[in-house]
Amino acid sequence: MLKMLLQSVRDQAGFTISSKRECVMLSELILESTDIFISYNTLRRIYGLAPMVTPRAHTLDTLALYCGFYSFQDYCSSARNLASWKASEDIYQLLAEGQLEEVFLTIQSTPAHAQRMDLLVRLCRELILENRSDDLKRLFESSSLQIQAWEYSHQLHLGVSLGLLFRSHPDVGTPLLEVPSFLNFVYLTHVDYSHLNGYYGRWTERLSTITTNTGVHLFSRCILAFRQFLNDAPIVPVSWDDGVQKLHPILRSRLFSVAWMTGRTDFDTLWAELHSKASSPEDHPLPLTWVHEIHLFGLLTEDVELLEHLNQWTFQLKNLAHFEQHHVQLNLLTDLALSLEQNNHELARSIERKFKLSQVYPAYREMVELIWRRLRLPITSDPKREQVLMLTLIDKLNYPYLKRTFPVGE
Repeated sequence: MLKMLLQSVRDQAGFTISSKRECVMLSELILESTDIFISYNTLRRIYGLAPMVTPRAHTLDTLALYCGFYSFQDYCSSARNLASWKASEDIYQLLAEGQLEEVFLTIQSTPAHAQRMDLLVRLCRELILENRSDDLKRLFESSSLQIQAWEYSHQLHLGVSLGLLFRSHPDVGTPLLEVPSFLNFVYLTHVDYSHLNGYYGRWTERLSTITTNTGVHLFSRCILAFRQFLNDAPIVPVSWDDGVQKLHPILRSRLFSVAWMTGRTDFDTLWAELHSKASSPEDHPLPLTWVHEIHLFGLLTEDVELLEHLNQWTFQLKNLAHFEQHHVQLNLLTDLALSLEQNNHELARSIERKFKLSQVYPAYREMVELIWRRLRLPITSDPKREQVLMLTLIDKLNYPYLKRTFPVGE
């Protein structure tokens, strides 16, 4: 950022700074403009005309003030914004001219990773809104799109942002179901529980018949089984082979839930089959991601036996990344459900106060909110209000199981 500031000072002065004479001139201009003196020797050192030293904060603030900013910090913030705006303008211009490859290169050449991610989301948004499926497919097939190298929080942001856009433009995404990077970073990231009877369910039906990827195939079968459960329809069991323990723990958790809902309720046997005995958390904390779907299913069905099994174990709850807080909220609701089962309302109120709906992923939020409001009923001062809010959620989700089992209007 210092390099950018020095160039801004040159631009403001209107001449190159490559000699003692020009440093003297610049010192006079800065004094005249800001009423603050910077010696020409300081300027010589900053511009590499004398042995370099780290500039003081006061010097940087003065140079930024000379360029029209309040401080060096203000300059840094503004410069980043200006660079982002300029890159966005370039992208929109290239899109208008149909130069998609140039757009890819512009995004890839952006130095700041967060800015690259933001530009990519904006590009995808434009392509989605313009129904440009072919261009989106080219984007996700492009070798320049190295999403797998991003840190997970950035991958998650991309998947959730695009997933929410596809809710209102699902047909644009259908051709992308054949592109592995789209499946990995959008479809499998933004698991849209609110639309299993809508676009997400249709995507899943299609994938269950065309994919050759074992993990995606099992995932689609689990999602369809869960949809059948929510629709009060017969559930087709999902089988797996000996390589199941190589799959992602969240997928194994989905397989566990489907097996449980189809009648396989021997917890220890089923857990050992999917996760192996060596992964039992009896002697060490277990990552919350390993039981995410089991938590959700147990809370939806108020399956005390299942929740008590989970509650016997210790989970990793310290030093979690912000995106892992979603899993913490389901764990809190499990604790809340069991405290209510024991009629310990004081403890239940204490646990409920820790719950943060805003930490729950958007794709799950309405369903988790419904569970949370049902659990609040015995401890809230306004149960009628909770029931009205629950009824709104039930009507919006429109799953027969929820309409049949959630206590509204009793």
